[in-house]
Amino acid sequence: MGLFNFTTMTELLEKKFEGKGEVKGFYFTQLLKGEKMYLYGISYNSSDKEANFSHYELILRRETAKCINFDKKIFSDTEFKEIYPKAKDFGTYGWSFTNLQKAKDIFYKKH
Repeated sequence: MGLFNFTTMTELLEKKFEGKGEVKGFYFTQLLKGEKMYLYGISYNSSDKEANFSHYELILRRETAKCINFDKKIFSDTEFKEIYPKAKDFGTYGWSFTNLQKAKDIFYKKH
């Protein structure tokens, strides 16, 4: 479980996590966190050494209401969680880079 921002009861994205579903087999390591976006290094193993990152992803910080009853699709009015974009959302909420410096330049320009 990620950390919480107690002002809004928002569960923050984890600093390190293993991908599930369409990104199973990838490991995500948070490199930078800004007010508007995150920068993650992506690897094929659980090492967080920069040399092991295959690419980098800049993602916009977004949140959604937490589901409190999946069967009835009831969502909380008070608890939220940040979400990582799905593959179909890249180009709108996330961008992929092979060059770390280019990703950092955009992060610092936009954040």
